[in-house]
Amino acid sequence: MIYLDACLVIYLVENHSVFAPRIKQHLLQAAPAEFAVSPLVKAEVLVMPFRQNNTLLIECYEAFFASCLTLTLPDSVFIHTAQLRAT
Repeated sequence: MIYLDACLVIYLVENHSVFAPRIKQHLLQAAPAEFAVSPLVKAEVLVMPFRQNNTLLIECYEAFFASCLTLTLPDSVFIHTAQLRAT
């Protein structure tokens, strides 16, 4: 299983000209690995599409999320993450 962070999801879904091809290449090499995201990733990547009322992009993200496993993570994981980032 490969966990995809928000930046990777944004580059893939929005087809970033530099990073998307590189990410796709690495993900293809990882096949048949399962890809996973968290609710935090979903929240992070949808901010701009919601702000811009970009329904097409929101639908693209939703389609992408449908192809991934959504991990449920306990609050302690996010608290620990915040502590790590703080230091």
